[in-house]
Amino acid sequence: MGVSQSTLANRSARDTFPADWVIICHMETGASLTWLTWLTWLTWLTWLTTGKSARFMEVEESRVVIATQKKISNGILEPMADYILDKGSLPEGLNAPFVINADRSTYLVDTYEGEIVDGLWLIEIDKLVSIRELVRFPGGRIRVENGKSSFECQSSDIIVLGKVIT
Repeated sequence: MGVSQSTLANRSARDTFPADWVIICHMETGASLTWLTWLTWLTWLTWLTTGKSARFMEVEESRVVIATQKKISNGILEPMADYILDKGSLPEGLNAPFVINADRSTYLVDTYEGEIVDGLWLIEIDKLVSIRELVRFPGGRIRVENGKSSFECQSSDIIVLGKVIT
């Protein structure tokens, strides 16, 4: 694109992401804006840390996972922009991972069909969604923990929306 080192350094000093360059590249090559943005961030970060970058990065599109992202707001799941993940950083064997933002934290959650086991879960109780620590007891009883408060209920009283992976 004929960008000089001083122009790139100026953008870096001002902490300006080169969105205009991404759009130009998209228009000239037809490459996906999502993929280009991800690739540009990698190139940008490489340049910022080393002062140089490869002309063409060896990136396979198959390494990118675009996950649905939602936030919990007052017990309701609200859609957000998709989340781009590196497949290499994900544990193997996930069914359909998605991202949840809640209480100033971001969680990687996977759909789950099976028995509830001890751990952190995305659940729905009385049509309100939350992330809670669940502990399994004999007889189908579950303890739902939320900081200082907790309660016990039957596993059938909870709708499991996913298991928190990280």
